[in-house]
Amino acid sequence: MWQVPKDEGLALEIAYSERYLRPLMSWDFSMPHVLKLKFEEVTARPYESVLQMFSFLGLLDEAEWPWWQRLIDTPRFVWNRLTRSWGGFGRWPRHRIPAEKLLGIVHALQFARLARRPKGQEDPTSHYRKGQPGDWRNHFTEEHVALFKERYPGLLVRLGYEPDENWSLTPRVVSEGG
Repeated sequence: MWQVPKDEGLALEIAYSERYLRPLMSWDFSMPHVLKLKFEEVTARPYESVLQMFSFLGLLDEAEWPWWQRLIDTPRFVWNRLTRSWGGFGRWPRHRIPAEKLLGIVHALQFARLARRPKGQEDPTSHYRKGQPGDWRNHFTEEHVALFKERYPGLLVRLGYEPDENWSLTPRVVSEGG
């Protein structure tokens, strides 16, 4: 494993992310089979977001969950049920998951439970570093901003993260008149 200074590493990450970010520049988010959710929305409202995702995909079973199934069900049981119905990866599950069970899984996978610390408390050595969106602003320099704008012109505006291409690390002051 090789290491580079932080600023160089961030520049490399901007370049590496091209395979994910470039397609977003021309994607048609108005297509009816596309659900657009921002990471910030999902982390702010994880229960509602996951229910919305599974419902959109037709995988949410909103019927009441019988008491006996609650007793025998575990995350392993759900995983086995889903992977068996997939017939392996690459195919959609045929079975739907009860909303109550899905919300239990979301609860079990909360940042604080996985990271064993509250959201916002940073551990730079952990995969679960901080658990808060927008922390990139604490690590980018204006050079990183310029590099991002050069590689992905208009992307943050298109995705609704910035009002125009004049965004920077300096917070905007919005006047009361507009």
